[in-house]
Amino acid sequence: FVKPGGCMIAWKGPNATEEITAAEAAAEKLGAAIGEVYKIEVLGMERLLVRVDKRKPTPARYPRRPAAIQKKPL
Repeated sequence: FVKPGGCMIAWKGPNATEEITAAEAAAEKLGAAIGEVYKIEVLGMERLLVRVDKRKPTPARYPRRPAAIQKKPL
């Protein structure tokens, strides 16, 4: 849960580039935008930190029921 004007940081694995690209459309539908992606090293392993900026309120039709999510994913 992030208020408009706020942000969240998502911890991702080293091969998350495709996932990030796919998430851009879903983020926009939910009033957010993918921000900067930071590469870090933790215990000798590369990881990505993805900043997601909340730009406007989430539309009232979200969240959806599990059946609706399965029938029509974002």
